[in-house]
Amino acid sequence: MKIVCLYGRANTGKTTTLKMLSETVVRLGLGNFEDWTENNCSIRLSNGKLVCITSAGDDGETKDDNISYVDFHKPDLWFTAMRTKGESTDLEDYFSFDPLYYRKNFITDFMLIPELERKVLEDDLNQCDMKALLVNFVFPLLK
Repeated sequence: MKIVCLYGRANTGKTTTLKMLSETVVRLGLGNFEDWTENNCSIRLSNGKLVCITSAGDDGETKDDNISYVDFHKPDLWFTAMRTKGESTDLEDYFSFDPLYYRKNFITDFMLIPELERKVLEDDLNQCDMKALLVNFVFPLLK
């Protein structure tokens, strides 16, 4: 199993980006949902491989729920959200696989950007991060 951790500070769009990823994989016809909840899903790709996405991961309890979900489904690829500090940063303690870390792009608080422009830029960043995850991890799994 390959683990990809989308990491970053709170409220940087990690959950939004991972939800976009799951919706895009299905919308593009690359696979179908086998299981779907508010924050977790498993997608069976067209070649039979399984991808799990756990989009919430900001505290220890959620991290433990995510691990249980993935342990049950046993995917080929797991995307998860995690923060840079706190209880969701030690996934490598639970699996013998070294996770890959992908830093979430975000707009910093000190940028003086009007609210409407900020929302547009944040959506663009979420889209770019989602597409990077799709191209770098999901597409290669389909080969």
